[in-house]
Amino acid sequence: MSLLGNVHNLRTTRLPPQSAKVPDWSTFFDAYLRDYQAHKRLHYPATAHVDHSAYSSWLESLGVVERASAQRVSDSGFFKGTTKQHIQHVVQEALDSGNLELRGCWHALFAMFLFDEARATDRLEILSVNFSTTFIRLALQAAASRVPSTVGIDTTALSAFIDHMVINANEIDGLDSLDASSGCLTGNIRTARNKLARMPDTQMPIDQRSLVVYVGDSATDYECLRAADIGIWMCDCAEGEYKRKFSEVFKPLASDVFLPVPITDFKGHRTKAQTCLWTTDLGSVTQMLHALSTV
Repeated sequence: MSLLGNVHNLRTTRLPPQSAKVPDWSTFFDAYLRDYQAHKRLHYPATAHVDHSAYSSWLESLGVVERASAQRVSDSGFFKGTTKQHIQHVVQEALDSGNLELRGCWHALFAMFLFDEARATDRLEILSVNFSTTFIRLALQAAASRVPSTVGIDTTALSAFIDHMVINANEIDGLDSLDASSGCLTGNIRTARNKLARMPDTQMPIDQRSLVVYVGDSATDYECLRAADIGIWMCDCAEGEYKRKFSEVFKPLASDVFLPVPITDFKGHRTKAQTCLWTTDLGSVTQMLHALSTV
């Protein structure tokens, strides 16, 4: 999200002088933190460890903070005049500097859906509370162009796949319009429940639908991790630390309500609503999916 703050410097030359009055990106971050702390003082669960219902309610209550933040950015006109080309420039610059880095083996995961005939009916989709959809797609496109030829992936096919894949996220209005962006933020994916509402249905009998595997790393992924047939929580930490890290990310959820286990312990069947898998990289996820396809 912070990378989008660099957009303002790129498009000031095409805006009137009053655009210089637009707040610095850090202003929005500071305002968000103030709102969050004020909301937390009033609504944070009174007990240190809560059950699923209380935790789910707490996560949903944060929607008011998220919506206020998006409205604040929209009202400021921060993104007014922004184009898709501006976003693309920010993406390329961030990849060059290392400020934006895709997780290792991401291209191997995508390649499964390009070339595996056994997975012709399967889908790979992205679901995010961030904005923008355009930023995410352009970042993947730019990263695809940098995949080394030595890995043996057809980058042209990879790029075409990314261009058409489903990415559910929020957006900056009008990036493709002739008049550039109006500056408004659109979309309503703000909370864990908003994400869950857009995840493939898992209520149908398993023999009538595809297996739903969900990978996420934040508290907004909680509902989807629980609802998926196989939920995978990703965190960059040593095996001896993942339980502590999990408690930090999903605080104040009680440890016996939802527990991660290493992906290496996966037994080839659906994870229960009280359990998800833990891993540090997408390579292990790809290996697990390959193993499932041979079962």
